[in-house]
Amino acid sequence: MASPRQAEREQLRVLGEREFVASLVRDTQTPVLEIGAGTCACLTLVLAVHDFRILAIDQDAIALPDARKVFAGVDLLRRVTLMQAAAVALPLRPASTRTVVAYDALHHAKDLIGAVSEIANILHPRGRLIVSDWDEPADGFLGRLTRALRTRFRNVVVIPRDVRRVYVCERPRRLARRARPWSRRKLSARR
Repeated sequence: MASPRQAEREQLRVLGEREFVASLVRDTQTPVLEIGAGTCACLTLVLAVHDFRILAIDQDAIALPDARKVFAGVDLLRRVTLMQAAAVALPLRPASTRTVVAYDALHHAKDLIGAVSEIANILHPRGRLIVSDWDEPADGFLGRLTRALRTRFRNVVVIPRDVRRVYVCERPRRLARRARPWSRRKLSARR
């Protein structure tokens, strides 16, 4: 019998990267926030085809009109809202988003820690962050990304694949810190 990690790797080979990332999105009721949609909006297209509503954000003003043309051409513009914003200054309320996806986007962030902190800020306590990014061996970006995610999230699952990794992050660490005194009181009350 295959281990869960082997099963995930096999699923990556069968589905392809974008389809695999889309399969990790659980909440179908609320819009998915995609950071760094880009001009082709490739992942956004996959999500829209699977009937997700998407708020696609990119910091590049030139990328948005091109992405809008892509969606209009395949009649999916009604499922997508496009907005210009940087990952370090997302135009959303704290704890307001259930699913955030960053596909090949965070390696463009000038302030990686700031971007991860802002994502953790807008992510709902039961929300999920899905990151898929790549690395060149000499660059070390994936190591920096892993450390940044683990400083802000308690549960970080890393699925390696060649030079790419997929991260699934849940329950921001700040909530765990807030719950710690309550947990201690509950444990001491049991004794």
